[in-house]
Amino acid sequence: MNYLFILAFASLFLLTRVIIRLQKENMRMKGELKRVKEEIQSLQRSAFAQQKLLSLISHHIRGPFQFVLRMSDLLSNKWKDIQEKERNESVHMIRNSLDEMDRTLRDVIDWARRKQEGEENSSSVMQSGDIVAEEATFLASAARWKEIQIKERVDIDAPVTVDKGALHLIMQNLISNALKYSQKGQIIEVFSEPYGLGLLSVGVADEAGGLPEDAANRIFSPAGHEGSSGTLEEQGTGVGLLLAQDLAEQMGTEIQLISDEKGSRFFLVFPTSTSEE
Repeated sequence: MNYLFILAFASLFLLTRVIIRLQKENMRMKGELKRVKEEIQSLQRSAFAQQKLLSLISHHIRGPFQFVLRMSDLLSNKWKDIQEKERNESVHMIRNSLDEMDRTLRDVIDWARRKQEGEENSSSVMQSGDIVAEEATFLASAARWKEIQIKERVDIDAPVTVDKGALHLIMQNLISNALKYSQKGQIIEVFSEPYGLGLLSVGVADEAGGLPEDAANRIFSPAGHEGSSGTLEEQGTGVGLLLAQDLAEQMGTEIQLISDEKGSRFFLVFPTSTSEE
């Protein structure tokens, strides 16, 4: 009887140790699986960030780069026929476009670095009037070349909290699109205006005839995007607004659209910094 008791006790003891070892191994395997999943997710985020970086560079550099190519071709093909004053103006416009590309590259690379390192959005307070004044100069050379005027309108000048680099990329996209589809003699307006109590909107308005209702409804949908040519056959990928909308959402806002037969207004709404306090 004692022998059977000892045998049962020993078996129970061994079984308990086996169970404990299995539980520890199970916990270790769960930890290893979690680590592998985290590594896979990190690789996926890294791949996605790299893909988005390439898309941002491709989209935002294409416009100024195409302009530089056209101006260079014009100068090389008609150098002897162009007056010295026009030559100097053309060279100046090329230099401005190169400066725009340099700033865009720095903004895109900074955005990609912060995302890869897991940093939060780089927020700063800016006056809405300063945003309008700064962004209205973007693509000024290309606008002059197409004989299109970019105007500023500041109905409210109040402080707003933004990610300056991301906002520049968004506004660059909106101005670039407006310029792409505008005709000679039309006006593009960069504006800041009230948008309800404690809110203001910053955006871009054009006179390019507006969008059909079905196109306006799907313009921020991935399925509704196709590359299209501008009034001077400028090329595009059709993904710029999707990227811009993603940047806007990371700032806690979104790009909104109002379009009619006269033209389109793309804008973002921000609370004024004084209303947040």
